[in-house]
Amino acid sequence: MKKKIKGLSLLDDLGNIKSVDNKKIRKGVLYRSSHFAHLEDGDEDRLLKYYNLHHVVDFRTEEEITKMAELTNSKINRYWYPLLESHENRMITKENRMGILKEMAAQPGGAKQCMADYYCLLITSKKAQTAYKNFFDTLLKINPNEGLAFHCTQGKDRTGVALMLLLSVLGVKKERIIKKYMQYNKIKFHFRFWAFVGMTLFISPRLARHLDKILGARKEYINAAYQTIEKEYQNIDNYISNVIGLSDDNIKQLRLKYLY
Repeated sequence: MKKKIKGLSLLDDLGNIKSVDNKKIRKGVLYRSSHFAHLEDGDEDRLLKYYNLHHVVDFRTEEEITKMAELTNSKINRYWYPLLESHENRMITKENRMGILKEMAAQPGGAKQCMADYYCLLITSKKAQTAYKNFFDTLLKINPNEGLAFHCTQGKDRTGVALMLLLSVLGVKKERIIKKYMQYNKIKFHFRFWAFVGMTLFISPRLARHLDKILGARKEYINAAYQTIEKEYQNIDNYISNVIGLSDDNIKQLRLKYLY
């Protein structure tokens, strides 16, 4: 039985997700997660012992990792591949929450449209594309029997697009990918609920609705990423091969490593 990691709000094993040829992702080797900056005493040992977690890929910006450092002097290997520059990241933090939320709410389409645009940026940004390449290079190099987690801050948006690309490379069909992405809402229900309640009661019900659009996973957002790929790069296979740079042999290696 796996032990709960109190310092992590999200640690989701991708094991047993089926590919189109009825193979499955191996358990205990690939995880999507939230950041690791709030680990408590003993959490790291539990991650190694119960989750086989030896590698962590961090997609956060330089500003984020400066404010919330993680896994310093750790037994767990950490790889930093920022998906965006700090000024490009529109996600809300405690320091800038109200200003950005009000700005988004005032724009046509509100926070929902801003989030869809954000997912488009996560596809077209050169920095993001380099980060995806480094992510897959790491997956190709590490020991296949050692687990790896990949994350941003909460594990939804930047992590969600990386999840979409990873599962696509492993041969998972689009419908299953979207379903897995949307499971974030169930896992993080209490986080979203209390943020919404707090904003409604103490600040503004109208802004609370926009906040919920930012904090929740929505099909419109991940579909915006798919649509951008189709518009700019024809299809996801072209994006994976021509933009990220994975060869057919690379894809074959990844499937041999992570599927059974």
